[in-house]
Amino acid sequence: MKKLTTLLVLGFIVVIAVLTNPTKEDFGDFMRNHVDKQADSDFEEVVLALTGNLLDYIGEQSERRNYVIFSTFELGDAMFVGAFGNFVQISEGEDDSISIE
Repeated sequence: MKKLTTLLVLGFIVVIAVLTNPTKEDFGDFMRNHVDKQADSDFEEVVLALTGNLLDYIGEQSERRNYVIFSTFELGDAMFVGAFGNFVQISEGEDDSISIE
């Protein structure tokens, strides 16, 4: 009975991971939200509003590798892992131009 319960719980976690595996669109939204949070002034918010299409382009240019229960995203030299609808940056790359703090 204990093994069955353990298998059911693990199966449930895997199903949830598969259903919440982020897409490239989710990654683009994540990048947009991060940039929006970094805007400190009204001027920066106006600039961000004007460059919205550029941020969409950044999300589209990322390379996604789908591992079914999670995905990795490369943007330039930076690497992100997406799982359960969340993203974590795992490398900043050589030029450190992309950094999520």
